[in-house]
Amino acid sequence: MTELLLEDRAALDTAHICDAETLVIAGDHDLERRVLNFLISRQVPCAHQIDISASGGEVTLRGRVASYYHKQLCVHCAQRVAGVIRVVDQIRVKSRPARVG
Repeated sequence: MTELLLEDRAALDTAHICDAETLVIAGDHDLERRVLNFLISRQVPCAHQIDISASGGEVTLRGRVASYYHKQLCVHCAQRVAGVIRVVDQIRVKSRPARVG
């Protein structure tokens, strides 16, 4: 009888861990969506060119934008979203050809 209870307890613990992981993953996807929605609502021109990933409150921004200003705008907006603990900036600014003349 004790062995059965221990097996049931182990199965229950595993189920709770899986549920917690599912909640964390769902929360990460929600945070990614909220950051993107905030960028769009602020009419950031490059919002759709940015890849947003979140893990435990840490949001990583990747992509290429036209200017340093757009890069800073994306980072600043992401920092303002509730639930964002840290922003990892991996955005690159597109280089422009040198002017001749």
